[in-house]
Amino acid sequence: MVGKGGGDGVRRPPRAKSPSELGMVETVLLPVVVAAGVVFAGAIGCDYLEVEMMRMLLGHDGHDYDLQRKEEFLFFEIGLAIICYCIFTLGSRCFTVGVYYMCEVLWGCNTALLLAGFGMCTGRPLLVGTATCIVALDQISWYFDCLGYLFTGKFHVGVSKYLIAPTTSRIHFITAFHHLWFLPVCLYTLKEIGMPPMSYIFSVVLTSALALAARFLTPYAVNEEKQVKVFNINLSYGFWDDINVPFVHSYDHHHPTIYLPYLIVVCNLYLNTLPVIGLYFATNYLKSVYV
Repeated sequence: MVGKGGGDGVRRPPRAKSPSELGMVETVLLPVVVAAGVVFAGAIGCDYLEVEMMRMLLGHDGHDYDLQRKEEFLFFEIGLAIICYCIFTLGSRCFTVGVYYMCEVLWGCNTALLLAGFGMCTGRPLLVGTATCIVALDQISWYFDCLGYLFTGKFHVGVSKYLIAPTTSRIHFITAFHHLWFLPVCLYTLKEIGMPPMSYIFSVVLTSALALAARFLTPYAVNEEKQVKVFNINLSYGFWDDINVPFVHSYDHHHPTIYLPYLIVVCNLYLNTLPVIGLYFATNYLKSVYV
């Protein structure tokens, strides 16, 4: 769906759909399949890079390296808790508001929970590193927003301003704070090995896939009984309205062939680069301290 231009030349967002217009296949089944596919595709790619490339380039036995990796990096209880938390978050929103909220599994932060949890449970640090890179920009911005609101009463970035919006339900508020604890947990599990080198590349590929899926499977907004709930998952229709940086809104609500490449380049290769570099330095510093 493409936003239409008004008489003033400004692109308008797509209309809000009613819950009755949302099919179970595109808003529940397919998002779950895509999120699961991202996790398992990431695991397959992780195994190829960390095992097969090790065998081919360095002459190590891939099977032996795989066993060694799983012994050295395994945080099963933490990973399982993260996966259960993600399931609870999505399930509680579906139960209290509507089953179409399952489409929020495609949010990068939610898929990152599944990626990291699966990586911790199965001894795949690259999945954890990828998850940290996926959420780097957003969740580091959360710290600035929350600290700014605590001390000045203002959200200086705007990514977490929705916490005080009237459209934010109580369960949404309660289940939003993984944006603050998720990165520290991931950094803790990576403290002895550092950030896996291919984490950023993996994150670019997976976030691009999630943005494409969100644009074509999820609604921009839903007209609920008492309010219009904006989803705009993964910013797949336009950058978040609360972010007051004019240039990022240059192509909001344009045709997906124009907007999505812009989103992928601006988010992954411009805005997210510095936060990812910061995470690489942080994990390598922790490695130097703990090893």
